Amino acid sequence: AEAKKQYAAMRQEWNQATHFKSQQPRIDMYLSSSNPETPKLNIWDMVDLFWITREKPNTVTPYGVSFKEKKVTYRYMVYDDEGMPDFEFLGKWIDKKVVIKFSPDDMSLVYLYENTPLGLRFITGATTKIEVQRNAQEQEEFERSWLAKVEAAIKLNRVARYNKMESILEAHGMSAEQQGFN
Repeated sequence: AEAKKQYAAMRQEWNQATHFKSQQPRIDMYLSSSNPETPKLNIWDMVDLFWITREKPNTVTPYGVSFKEKKVTYRYMVYDDEGMPDFEFLGKWIDKKVVIKFSPDDMSLVYLYENTPLGLRFITGATTKIEVQRNAQEQEEFERSWLAKVEAAIKLNRVARYNKMESILEAHGMSAEQQGFN
């Protein structure tokens, strides 16, 4: 306590002392100074400076990305603008490794990166996974409606992928009809 008190008094004395060139108190010089060449910080600079990068990459699964930090498991999913799982992202990234950056102060959002020879390449952001009750008796109305929307979107996604596959097969002369099957 004495050392802290002594330090505070010495700092106060230093800050109030006049500078030998300007004859102004040092604290006034500091507060009135500015550096026009100081670069502005944007969100990506703050992510690079303050967010933690996990050392080991994590695998993307159909259920999203999860990792354990300080004995707590965190689960994340990439959602589109409407709050539905991003099937385009999942289609490209399932079973691939991603590097995760997160803020220890706010674990509701993580950023996913691809490890390339040139360094980390940003992929997308993932938010905390929406958890719904599994048994229908305990589900609330918004959970039921959200699950119904997700199931409908999964079916539409499967049909779209099947149609795309069929068009590719047909373009290369490999569809069942082109092989003589009815």
